[in-house]
Amino acid sequence: MSISNDGSRMPAVLIVDDDREYARHLGLYLSWHGYRVTDLADPTAVMERLESGEYDLLIASLFMKGESGLSLCGKISRSSSPGVRRTGIVMTWFEEPTVDILIFFNKNNIHFVLKFENTGQWLEKLDIILRERKAPHEKETLLT
Repeated sequence: MSISNDGSRMPAVLIVDDDREYARHLGLYLSWHGYRVTDLADPTAVMERLESGEYDLLIASLFMKGESGLSLCGKISRSSSPGVRRTGIVMTWFEEPTVDILIFFNKNNIHFVLKFENTGQWLEKLDIILRERKAPHEKETLLT
């Protein structure tokens, strides 16, 4: 676990995208804003990484060569691993997904962010997702 200068835990993000330049820039941007970032080029290695339980968020491209973000979502939803199940999922793409994909996301608590959305909105959405995913004991601590 990484700790920031003020003593708080840095959120851990796993980025998987076959657009290497985009993934590198997103990773740099998030690390500048207090996220601990791991960048993977190979979507087939995602499940093994998530099983470690060290990631708060997975940010994956909806469509990639090899394995799509949708197939990753299916694997995650079928997983019994606590580390995998507790990870928030954010799918990205260049344009809004179709209605059927949005319905799938909604049913499976998957979030969507446009790849080139305003960077401030990226941070706001990630912050909201992280707050939603806090464990019950962490929520109680915040209330006391």
